[in-house]
Formats: sequence, C-alpha cells, structure tokens
Amino acid sequence: MAKEFFGALMRLLSNPWQPVAFAGRQPCPYCRFTGGAAELRFEDVAISVGANNLFVPARDEAVVYVAPSLIAHYIDAHDYCPPPVFQEAVLDCPEMRSFAYLKKIKEKGLVVARPAG
Repeated sequence: MAKEFFGALMRLLSNPWQPVAFAGRQPCPYCRFTGGAAELRFEDVAISVGANNLFVPARDEAVVYVAPSLIAHYIDAHDYCPPPVFQEAVLDCPEMRSFAYLKKIKEKGLVVARPAG
C-alpha cells in the first residue's frame, strides 16, 4: 500500500463530512489492552480515531464508501489493506466539504442537507 494513499486518507479524516454523527468513541477491538490510541498523527495531520466516519464517493459507480476513522489505525497498527477500489476513491476524492466533494456526494444519491436558519 502506498504512503500516498495513507496521507490522502489522513487528510480526508482530519475534518470529515458526516451526514450522520454517532456519539462517543469506539475503541479498537484488536488492541487487547489499550483499545488503541484516541489520536493518530502522520506527517502534518492529526486525526481523532474512533469517533468519526468517512464518506468517500466511488470513482465511477453509484457508490459511496463509508469507513470508520479507525480504518487509519487498522492500516497503521494491524496491517489492514483496504480494497483497491476504496484506495482509488480516496486518492480521487476532492477536499472534504468543498463544492466538488459535495457535488460528487449528491451525484451518488446522498442528500446534502443545508443547515437550518
């Protein structure tokens, strides 16, 4: 797996757009004693681990991949290798919350809600 993919994943996870939020932190089920770190750092990016979800539009298909922020920990600490189609989608994904990103999400059929007010 390329370092380029991991860097792109970390950047997307630094401020993920989430249409649905879940309360609390999910610990890593594979870290026997610690539950894994609550924060992960790579190069100039730090992310909260176990508290967010990442929505990544697929390159071609009418699909949006959803992954927990723990995916970065699984890759780093437990040698998990996501499927190539997910890696391609991450590398192709526009910056989170950008117009290009929200447009791609909407094209895939997810509703992009506007804040009330």
